[in-house]
Amino acid sequence: MNITLPPTPSGRYFKAYGFLLFLLLSLFASLGAAYAQTGTTATSATTVYTDKPDYLPGDVVIIEGNGWQVGEQVKLEIDHSTVSHGNTVLYATADSKGYIYNNQFVIQPIHLGESFTLAATGLTSGLTAQNKFTDGNASITTSLSPKTSVCAGSTVNLNASASGTDGVTWEYNAGSSWAPITNGTNGYTITNTVNPGNKIDSKLTFISGTVQNSYDFRATFAGNNSGGSAATSTSFYSLPVGAPVFASGATSTRCQGAGTVTYTAAAANSTSITYSLVSSPANAGNTIDASTGAVTYVAGFFGTATITASAAGCNGPKTATHVATIDPLPSAAGTITGTSPVCARATGVSYS
Repeated sequence: MNITLPPTPSGRYFKAYGFLLFLLLSLFASLGAAYAQTGTTATSATTVYTDKPDYLPGDVVIIEGNGWQVGEQVKLEIDHSTVSHGNTVLYATADSKGYIYNNQFVIQPIHLGESFTLAATGLTSGLTAQNKFTDGNASITTSLSPKTSVCAGSTVNLNASASGTDGVTWEYNAGSSWAPITNGTNGYTITNTVNPGNKIDSKLTFISGTVQNSYDFRATFAGNNSGGSAATSTSFYSLPVGAPVFASGATSTRCQGAGTVTYTAAAANSTSITYSLVSSPANAGNTIDASTGAVTYVAGFFGTATITASAAGCNGPKTATHVATIDPLPSAAGTITGTSPVCARATGVSYS
């Protein structure tokens, strides 16, 4: 019996298959060794990130990441956009889940306006990840109050605040140009409070002038690498209001009867004058025009009418009164009866 064997593969096939088998065995051996050493495998989900995308001076940057080799040290290099500041290098160690954490980088005033590139490199695994964050790219925001009228000779407090700034300058303008205000001179006091994130609360205190006028005040905030911002406030100094004076004096009289009488008053530096009426006896039916002081009397009223003028203005209101006395009409004339006519030198004549 003849047995036919299959052709024997050529030597080149043995060489190819052998090389492929060698590669597969080497790969499995490397993965097995890595698993035995770390208890986990490297993944493509390696990340690094910060708790916020943008910061202000004084903020702490929290750096975190996932997917790193357990126990390895991860280099965290922060590349500043401003070349003169140089790079910052920090380190974090991956925990049993491959998580890293670092809170050692604090934003400084000199960083305002910068952008940062954060590059993380696993010193054992060689894994890398990258992210970005910024410091105060937003423009400075300001607020200033009040913008109002004040009484001449009174204390004025102007308040200004700004975030992301490293200084404030106060100025005033009483004419056509701005002039700086120096703390402690000409009656001005400047009080600055610096809060976290370079937020400045500034207060300007002074005694207003004794001449009626309008003044502008300005607070200008400086921002490193992000320009500045200014806010203005106008204060109008008004003189104190005077007490009202009635044109007809403090008192007057009239006879009982229907009619309208206007009681006007004037007051220095007043913005407006209003009038009110109190009649005695009450509920008599008399009325008053609060804007003009015109009193309308009813026919049957007699007694007193007290008109009060109230002047509005600085340090007001100021008031004054006018008392009008309304006299009753006399009784009607009577009749006389008796003998009429009567002769001259007659006696004993009676009248009633």
